[in-house]
Amino acid sequence: MFPAGSPRVLTATALALAAAAPAAAQQASTADIDRMMAVIEAQQQQIDAMRAELNALKSQRTATAAPAASPAASPAASPAASPVAVAAAPAAASPDEDDRTEAQMVAEGFTWKDASGRSLTLSGQINPAFNIVDDGISTDVFIVDNDTSGTRFRLDADAPLGETSIGATIEIGASPNNSYDVNQLDAQTDADFNVRRAEVTFRNDRFGRLQLGQGSSAADDTAEYDLSLVAGPIMYAGVADIAGGILFTDGVDYSDTAVGDAFFDFDGDRMARARYDSPMLGPVQGSVSYGEDDQWAAAVTLGGDYGDWSGWTVGAFTFLAAASVYNIDDDTVDYGYAASGSVLHDPTGLSLTLSTGGYKLDEGDDPTNFYAKIGWDTDFWPLGPTGFGFDYTKGENVSSEGADGTSFGIAAVQKIERYGIDLYGQLRWYELDEAANPDLKNITVGTFGTKFVF
Repeated sequence: MFPAGSPRVLTATALALAAAAPAAAQQASTADIDRMMAVIEAQQQQIDAMRAELNALKSQRTATAAPAASPAASPAASPAASPVAVAAAPAAASPDEDDRTEAQMVAEGFTWKDASGRSLTLSGQINPAFNIVDDGISTDVFIVDNDTSGTRFRLDADAPLGETSIGATIEIGASPNNSYDVNQLDAQTDADFNVRRAEVTFRNDRFGRLQLGQGSSAADDTAEYDLSLVAGPIMYAGVADIAGGILFTDGVDYSDTAVGDAFFDFDGDRMARARYDSPMLGPVQGSVSYGEDDQWAAAVTLGGDYGDWSGWTVGAFTFLAAASVYNIDDDTVDYGYAASGSVLHDPTGLSLTLSTGGYKLDEGDDPTNFYAKIGWDTDFWPLGPTGFGFDYTKGENVSSEGADGTSFGIAAVQKIERYGIDLYGQLRWYELDEAANPDLKNITVGTFGTKFVF
């Protein structure tokens, strides 16, 4: 039996009335017909109301079973808008099942969060480029992965515990045909897979940050603090990265010296280490690290804020700077040092960046490097900001004692912020004078590429 007022009873009643209508029409009065029509309309309204209620219940059940993802804030260096990843959450557990709701992850962009506040974020980038190289013998085209900011992907896990957060990061470099390895004799190299970061981080803004595992030493990046837009994909103090494997020639034969041998900014490195960063003391922070093969480093930064390179703003200017001293696994080197600074005039977008570094040797002439760049960032159209840069590098005793290397370049980048894309180009010259190779030809490299960040 169906309850009175159910859809099946109402429908049966309506059908019976409709079937009886032809016979009744001959005898019924106008008033009887009007009453029958009123009954049918009332029943139809009840059916429509019940159908709407049923649809609402279906929609509510669907939303509970698979909530829609919503965009989330992207990680550092991520685009303003990211594609949305969708993760279906299981239905709520019954009283007889284990309650694991705190482990259910809900996707927001490329960040997954659970009810306890833990999160997992996926990010990365791809940075392919074309290099057109004139080495004094011939002009060749190389398709490379740009080592200035190479292809990589990263997972960041975070678990807040009151004022302290515990995090873990794994970052893998996956660079096919790396621009630092490709040369005229080997235009296609094996993919470079390396563990850039595999570390656990404890952070409390009152006590500082402690990192354990593979990651940046305290000296890493201290030669490369830079506020200009072109620094991201193509132009910064590491001028050799885009063509490090290219060999110098005398116009007839290839030498044994590559661009990467002759130009180096003496930046620190990543390694297995323990690193401590002090709390921010205004805009200043101190860092120390100790790692594999007894390699230690100490650094001080201005405007860095735990690796966030946004800088320290005073009036119309933004400042960013760092300096470090460190040792390396080389008995001939007493210690290394690096320093860099960048100032940006915010209203005009003009910037000046300087960098220096070197090794103090037990004996012989010390290798050193000096770098300077003028940048200009502006907005030409709604796609995103446009950046330009012109730089100059002077390296001494880098490839060998008495060697004198000079490089200068001009670059431009256009950001498409909505999709996290940088379109860039650069024209760079390398000149090297060596005592053993006095007739080396200049190398000219034209680069066009795109960096996609997610």
